[in-house]
Amino acid sequence: MVDALRESFKMLSPHPTTAWLEGVNSDERGGEDALNLWVVGDPKALPKIADALNAHIGDIERRFGVQIAVNTSSRSEIEHRVPAEGERFARAVLLDGIPPSALVAPVRSSAKNLRSHDEHDARARRLAIAVAARLERDPSLVRRARARIVDRERQASPGERRELREWLRILDSAPGKLKGILSDPGERGTRLRQTLPALDLLTPSERQAALAGEMDEQARTAVTKTKRR
Repeated sequence: MVDALRESFKMLSPHPTTAWLEGVNSDERGGEDALNLWVVGDPKALPKIADALNAHIGDIERRFGVQIAVNTSSRSEIEHRVPAEGERFARAVLLDGIPPSALVAPVRSSAKNLRSHDEHDARARRLAIAVAARLERDPSLVRRARARIVDRERQASPGERRELREWLRILDSAPGKLKGILSDPGERGTRLRQTLPALDLLTPSERQAALAGEMDEQARTAVTKTKRR
C-alpha cells in the first residue's frame, strides 16, 4: 500500500515539500478507521495536489481495504502542532519529500527540546549513513538522486532551494565526498541532513533497519541485510 501511495506522488506536479502517513485514528462519526495522509507544501498548490491525490487514492483504498484521509497543511500550520504532536512526526511513514520532523526547529531552548533535537539529528544521521552505503554500492543512483533534487527544486521554498542547490553542487563536483558529507556530525552535515534528498533510494525495510540501530555500522549494514524489491 505504501509503495502504491509513493507511486501516486511520482505523478504529481507540483510536488509537495513533504507527505507522510500517520497512525490510524477512529472516524469521529463512528465509521471505519482511516489512515491520515498529510501533505505540506505551497498553500497555492495544495488544492491541486489534494485533488490529484483523491483521484488516485480511491483505487488504493479498494485494493487494500483501507480508508485514507488526505490532509493538507502549510509549514506554519505544522509548526503549531509540534508541542503536542512532535513525537508523531518521528513515527511517520514518509511518502514524498523531506521527513516532516525536518521542517521544524526546536520550539524552546529547554533541555528536553535540546535532547529531542539531538535525537532527531541522530536518526537523520543514521538514515544518511544508510543512503551513503546505498550510493557506494550503486554509484549510478547518483543520477537518480540528482534528478529528484532538480524536480523538488521547482516547488521548493527559497530556504529549501538554497539547500537543494548545495546538494546539486556536491553531486556535480564532489560525488566522491558524499559519504563523508552525509555522515559528517559537524554543523554543515547536520544542516544538509535536514533536506536529505535521496531517502527514496532506501526501501521502507532499509529505512526501518537503519533507524533500529544505534551504531554507524548498523546503519551501513542496513542496506546489505535487507532484500530490495
